Amino acid sequence: MNDELHLEIGGRRNSHWAIAARDLASAVRTGRYSPDERLPTLLSLAASNEVDPRTMSRALRRLRELGYVTYRRGYGYFVSHTPPGYE
Repeated sequence: MNDELHLEIGGRRNSHWAIAARDLASAVRTGRYSPDERLPTLLSLAASNEVDPRTMSRALRRLRELGYVTYRRGYGYFVSHTPPGYE
């Protein structure tokens, strides 16, 4: 686990929402998701992370606070234009 991401995201190291947030932040930083790219639906992200949708929603809320993602009403979540640590 990336200690830098753990410190940035916060939360308990083993909390489900923090793990999901770190995984998604890592995917953004490594280019799996590009700037301005639409993310899978909340339900798809929750299923792929094996967490409840409410847990994934909390992870996405934290990533919005940190500038990794944005939300467009009626369209869903998108990677920010300039996400932190994007390589």
